[in-house]
Amino acid sequence: MLQSKTGDTAAREQVCPDDLTSDILAALAALATVETRYRTKRDALFQVSGPDTLKQRFSDQLEARHRQEREATSVWSSFTIA
Repeated sequence: MLQSKTGDTAAREQVCPDDLTSDILAALAALATVETRYRTKRDALFQVSGPDTLKQRFSDQLEARHRQEREATSVWSSFTIA
C-alpha cells in the first residue's frame, strides 16, 4: 500500500499499487514534457548570439522555472510504500 507523507496518521491516503499504472504513466509523460521543453529552450538559448552574462542570467531563470515545474509534476514525492 502507498501512504501519503502528510504527517497526520488519520489523513493517510492508502492506495493499491495495482490501481496506479495509468497515474504513473501520466506522471511520467508529464515529466517527459517538462524535460523536453527545458532542454529545447536551454539548447536554443546557447545557440543565440549575445553576451554570455545575459545568457547565464536567462539560463538561471530557465533552471529555476524547470525546477518548479518538476516539483509541481512530481506528485509521487508525497507517497511512500508501506
